[in-house]
Amino acid sequence: MLSNQVLHRTVQSIQRIADLGCSLWDMRGICLAETSEKEKSLSGEVAGFLKICGGSPEEPGAEDVREERGLFLVRDDGEPVYVLAVRGEREKLALAGRFGTEQLESLLTAYRERMDKNRFMQNLLLDNILLVDVYNQAK
Repeated sequence: MLSNQVLHRTVQSIQRIADLGCSLWDMRGICLAETSEKEKSLSGEVAGFLKICGGSPEEPGAEDVREERGLFLVRDDGEPVYVLAVRGEREKLALAGRFGTEQLESLLTAYRERMDKNRFMQNLLLDNILLVDVYNQAK
């Protein structure tokens, strides 16, 4: 999982670049980061979106774009973890939401790989790893 600081910075970047209101929700429907207090009013729509597509992780790109808001499912290794909500002009919604989703998924992958490196170094220093595994994991 990403830290709140990283999530907030990412949501602020999406808002600054696309000039759209933006918020990020977890899979329980709790708002984790938003660009304005107005974004929290989407809680009912996010809960409905989660009921529809949150339970089907095999669906590749779950999104719901309407007149002035878009909801996009963010996945980590195929598992849904966040819902990105974007509010503003319809022409920009789909593109900004898809870019934001890709950005968040890339961050999740990068942080997961970073933690793997930390765990490898810790095991190496504590001598909790076999010599054969050292060569394989070091690659």
